Amino acid sequence: MRKLASPHQHSPVLDLGQDWAQDFHVSALARDQSRVLISLYQAAAHVDGLFHSEIIQLATDGSQAVRRLAHHHSVYGDYFDSPRANISREGCFVAFTSTWGQSGRRDVFMLDLPK
Repeated sequence: MRKLASPHQHSPVLDLGQDWAQDFHVSALARDQSRVLISLYQAAAHVDGLFHSEIIQLATDGSQAVRRLAHHHSVYGDYFDSPRANISREGCFVAFTSTWGQSGRRDVFMLDLPK
């Protein structure tokens, strides 16, 4: 995160330490920009760790406040297996795809977010 008043100073929005096992997709489609939606997944063999295979909302104010929403249970075989969660404009629904383990297919799932 960088502030316009001090663009050369930056701070992490989400610090995962030395965990480089995950990739992610960010959705900032909601009108309320105080949080972004992030779906985290692993392109390699699954390893346990903080927020692995989860869909979360992250505060954009630099506080690193996380709202855990769901586990997507997607097993990555190729790009189309990644969950790529997106939030609705109103910020009350999340849609994502998942293989839900080794199902052999990709299904769409919806989350109804509490206000």
